[in-house]
Amino acid sequence: MSLPDYIGSSLDGPISAVRRQTIAIAVAAASAVGAVFFVLSAALLALEPLVGDIPARLLIAAAFAIIAGCAVLLPRFLHTPSVVERARSEAESLTPDQKLAMVIEAVMMGFALSSRGKSSQKPD
Repeated sequence: MSLPDYIGSSLDGPISAVRRQTIAIAVAAASAVGAVFFVLSAALLALEPLVGDIPARLLIAAAFAIIAGCAVLLPRFLHTPSVVERARSEAESLTPDQKLAMVIEAVMMGFALSSRGKSSQKPD
């Protein structure tokens, strides 16, 4: 397996997963904002006759604070393995010959890139 193929195969899955999750989160966030707005608006209308204008608004503000706290803490509880962790586990599954071949290929690619950069520079 060549180094570009290895890198490409390591990153294709996570990139497409991040793209799908981003779209889903954006749609869910927009829907949640609308739902929260209407629920809290109805709650304000229901609470005003019971507790008064100012306490009703304070209760709604407390609800917003709780929602904000949940939004900050939720991603910390939903941790998934990172790209680095996944790539490290894939690298550990390679045979020693494959690892050596990948290192040699990386050195050759680095040399090719560095020598190409020097030849494109024009002397003054």
